Amino acid sequence: LHFLLFLGVPLGELVLGGQNKVIPAGQRYRNVIFMLLSTVMAMLYLTKAGLAAFSIPPMLLNIVMVVFLVFLAGATFFNFVITKSPKEKWITGPSTIITGLSGLMLMICG
Repeated sequence: LHFLLFLGVPLGELVLGGQNKVIPAGQRYRNVIFMLLSTVMAMLYLTKAGLAAFSIPPMLLNIVMVVFLVFLAGATFFNFVITKSPKEKWITGPSTIITGLSGLMLMICG
């Protein structure tokens, strides 16, 4: 999603309160940050699930995953409670819940 937003695809109603249909060029650095965070989160999830072998100490992996879970909890709160964008609330919101629950299950079971 953030890669497409970075390219200027008109999906801005799904993020950041849905203020802009197309994210202004001067604000697209945020999408790069979110892409990097999403990539790191995916790498951690795969490592925790045993599907990838990135070199990270188990204790550090758990700490960083907890930080990401807190981030996702905040994102979920904003997506459902704060946003005025129905598209963000009903499309992006559920995806943050699914991502967060997946991480929580990995923390508990993995």
